Amino acid sequence: MAQSTYVPLGNQTYEYIDRFDIKYGKILPAPFTSSRPFSRVQVAHFIETLAASNLKLSKSDTRNMKYMIDDNSEWYDSIKSASKKPFLRYFYKEPATFYGIRTKNDEFVLKINPILNIGLGAEVDDRLILNNGRGVEFRASIMKKVSVFFSIVSNQQLVPTFVDNRILLNTFQAYPGIAYFKYDNTNPSRIFKQVAYDYYDYRGSINFSILKHIDVQFGHDKNFIGNGYRSLFLSDFSAPYLFLKLNTRIWRINYQNIFAEVQNQYKRGGDRLLDKKFVAFHHLSVNVTKWLDIGFFEGVVMNRKKQFDIQYLNPIIFYRSIEQSIGSPDNSLIGVDFKANFARHGQVYGQFLLDEFSFSKFKKKWWGNKYGIQLGAKYIDVGGLKNLDLQMEFNMVRPYTYTHLRNSTVIMANYTNYNQPLAHPLGANFREFITIVKYQPIKNLDLRVKYIYANTGADSSGSNWGSNIFLPASEKYIETTFDNRTTQGVKQNISIIHLIASYQLRHNLFFDFQYSIRNLKSEIKTDSRSVSYILLGLRINMAHRTFDF
Repeated sequence: MAQSTYVPLGNQTYEYIDRFDIKYGKILPAPFTSSRPFSRVQVAHFIETLAASNLKLSKSDTRNMKYMIDDNSEWYDSIKSASKKPFLRYFYKEPATFYGIRTKNDEFVLKINPILNIGLGAEVDDRLILNNGRGVEFRASIMKKVSVFFSIVSNQQLVPTFVDNRILLNTFQAYPGIAYFKYDNTNPSRIFKQVAYDYYDYRGSINFSILKHIDVQFGHDKNFIGNGYRSLFLSDFSAPYLFLKLNTRIWRINYQNIFAEVQNQYKRGGDRLLDKKFVAFHHLSVNVTKWLDIGFFEGVVMNRKKQFDIQYLNPIIFYRSIEQSIGSPDNSLIGVDFKANFARHGQVYGQFLLDEFSFSKFKKKWWGNKYGIQLGAKYIDVGGLKNLDLQMEFNMVRPYTYTHLRNSTVIMANYTNYNQPLAHPLGANFREFITIVKYQPIKNLDLRVKYIYANTGADSSGSNWGSNIFLPASEKYIETTFDNRTTQGVKQNISIIHLIASYQLRHNLFFDFQYSIRNLKSEIKTDSRSVSYILLGLRINMAHRTFDF
């Protein structure tokens, strides 16, 4: 019944687990990779399983395994982590812990670490890019039965032009991945004559077990469902939110329930209490064979102000049946996903999301046939070159998917949180192709190339072609009932290239180099633009982030 905190999304651990999952040759005994974030105790159990398997590992793989041992040191029974030379006797007694307390038999464990993200760069037209994030994180466990986590980071940023445009020109202004933010009119914006953004990023949760196989997490954070770079079910793109999560893990089954309070869309203005809405998710993952995992997803956004319908607290019954039985106007989605490993070198995965569908109107391309498809593959040690990995992914979402009706004068049940999509950052009405190449030539150096190409159909003035999931969706508000095609509207092609090199100077201390290019070609020539920039950075206990939209 041991209970731990969770590995923050974006941590190196997720890439390492994905690679070891394929290399291990069988579906992992823990964690279930489609339900993220991962519990630290699950990561520890897998590493101990991997260590006992006599699997041949490269030097970089061995280093990656050591990274995860150090990062989750309190949960290893057979492997211990210790620094050779603590700093000033009391600090960094363990490689991944700035300051820690461990009582006898680990009855109480406390770990405190600094967070830092400092970066400086520029676009080719001399526009400055700046990251300035400072914070701290705490995690603790009591008798290995109850664990708590808390982090807070203060950020001031100058961003690339296209990010500015998304925030400033969007009807519903939002800083990607963040809740409340403000424009900083002091420094550095006065010095460099750019818009600067100031915000706090705070996360926290308490975790405990109510039975041997059932874990509970209550907190303010993000979740991710899927094995891809993107998720069509639930991604970590939007702001953190308040949630209660039940995770049941028994035999080959992992069953997750998430009940959350999110923020309805709003227009920025003076201080006021913002409208809330409620969502609930089920995800059932089953290891059908040693190489195949199949999952079933269901989600609902409740279409009523400041009210959670307690019928959705039932963790077993299908949400669609509840919605129909009570005659509710809620927005319900279902989906299936899969992951298959093969030959200790490859993996294929995918998702199918269904929002609404009519077989009789399929050939007519009815606007209400709303669905999304993801198909991807990962291949490790490409061409026999150790630690050269390739990932390719295709995503497609039909127009008007994730949208919903207007409730009185307010749209409550679209699939959004804090003016941002809960799933894919492009919303709907797009096709996307992603290629990621990763290489570790030496144990502490990570190189990667990320290429994203997307076709979208944007709205012209006053139109609704199905890409903006914040607009109401009914025959009254759309352009045409039939003959709706993906990427309809104003054709736009988006291409993004990231070249990234990260060197780990010591545990979770990274020096980063990034060169990025983003091209937007639109049928409306004045909307076309190209942006390229270079960024150098230093970060401690913080994930590297790129703007991929």
